Amino acid sequence: HDGGWCVQSPLVMGRILSRLAAMYENPLRTYRNVEMAEPDLGLRLGDTVTLSLVGPARPYRVCGIQLTLDPDSGLSQVLSLRQLRP
Repeated sequence: HDGGWCVQSPLVMGRILSRLAAMYENPLRTYRNVEMAEPDLGLRLGDTVTLSLVGPARPYRVCGIQLTLDPDSGLSQVLSLRQLRP
């Protein structure tokens, strides 16, 4: 595949292919439905957060945010996260 009109350089296309191959060989963790103890309204899609969900603290990219307001329990926030590095 030549990358279409988005990728004009064979060098860049080679780098993209190498990156994609590495991502499929060793997939990184993703987590859905990570409930925040206290909602952080400053978080946006694409932000990087550092958490220790399993093992040592690692950087994660915020790829989903769900805010819910319940009359009984108040405001809650649930995140979807994707690990950035192994």
